[in-house]
Amino acid sequence: MTVLVVEDQSNLAEPLQDLLEAQGHGCLTACDVDEAEWTVQAVHVDVLVLDLEVPGRSAREWLEELCLAKPELARSTVAISGGPAAVGEVLAVRASGATLFQKPFPIQQLHEAVLARLRVTPIPSIPHGVIPEHAGPDKSEEH
Repeated sequence: MTVLVVEDQSNLAEPLQDLLEAQGHGCLTACDVDEAEWTVQAVHVDVLVLDLEVPGRSAREWLEELCLAKPELARSTVAISGGPAAVGEVLAVRASGATLFQKPFPIQQLHEAVLARLRVTPIPSIPHGVIPEHAGPDKSEEH
């Protein structure tokens, strides 16, 4: 599993990267949205840790774009805000299905949220109108 941490402060990105790599997960880092977007296009990313206040292009707007382009990744995002989040920021994060953390928080709490996202497995979908074999009553035992 691969995690992408988009954070311009190394004092948060590096400890999280160390924790995840120690548990056998791949962890990439990006310091802004442009670098993160390039990484997501080049490499499969399972979980995104996204600081909403990285410099440059708006991380919140990119998260909204991800909802359309890569909805699974948007739902597997742990967003970080540097302080009390604005209403629009909270609404955008909730609409994407992401989790929101507000600084300060213990690194262990963020680590646990990322691990929870890594453990999420999608439920296989059944095509519309198709009933799986053995889903109904067993007709072979009718008298």
